[in-house]
Amino acid sequence: MVQFHLTFDNSVNATTTAAEADEYGEYLTEQGGRNRFKVINTGTIDPYVSHWGRRPMRNQGIQYATPYLPSTALSDRRREMYASPKIIFAKLAGTCEAFMDEDGEYASLNTNCFHSPRADVGLAYVCGYCNSKVFMFIYERLFGALRMQGGYFQFQAPQLRVMPCPVASPREQSSFARKVRTVAGDLAADDPHRHERARTRMAELDLMYCRLLGLTQQETVFVCGADQAVEAALSSETMNTGRKRQPKSPKRAKPKRARAKAKKVKKKRNKPK
Repeated sequence: MVQFHLTFDNSVNATTTAAEADEYGEYLTEQGGRNRFKVINTGTIDPYVSHWGRRPMRNQGIQYATPYLPSTALSDRRREMYASPKIIFAKLAGTCEAFMDEDGEYASLNTNCFHSPRADVGLAYVCGYCNSKVFMFIYERLFGALRMQGGYFQFQAPQLRVMPCPVASPREQSSFARKVRTVAGDLAADDPHRHERARTRMAELDLMYCRLLGLTQQETVFVCGADQAVEAALSSETMNTGRKRQPKSPKRAKPKRARAKAKKVKKKRNKPK
């Protein structure tokens, strides 16, 4: 049986208080430079990616194409949080939208983030899980009553902290992480073909999390719902699993008497007349 642990626990915090968001808004600039964080918010986050520099960010009625926040405007606590590897969550969305900031480049206004994970928990593995259908299946059953008008879920620190996460070995996490980083790279590219490939790989990740939990095919379909990409990945997986290689039939060794007789015949044929 797969074990769960509270991966998030106290490592999920708001990226700003309401007062800090107002205060930091006054320091926003479009001029880059050293000791400045790129800034995102709920409107510029999608699963696996941020749209910083591609989609304008709106804050306090002002639009920013490339918003930056000087580190000098921040408290020590916020500076340390923003500079650390983390996962940033959109605060309000129809499904979980989690973006992985591995290099600590981003500050974020009015969102929540998962930072400073335990040594045995990989950030990429958690990011993939948060963007998976398995995560949303559990989240909806725990917090569906908090759903807002329009079908939007609130992804707040109190809810995220108690979300269970399946335990995976370092080897298993590494396998997830490779695919998660590939998906993130494909979605960040301005290439429709890579976006299509990312959707296929996201469906494969959904199946990987289902397999990690030991779900049957029927349970997998129930958890993932009517999703064409998942159904295609599931069908492909079933075909590959069911296809067995036919073993080559081994050559039968001749009995000793037969070998000796064949040797005699050969000698007679080769004997000079």
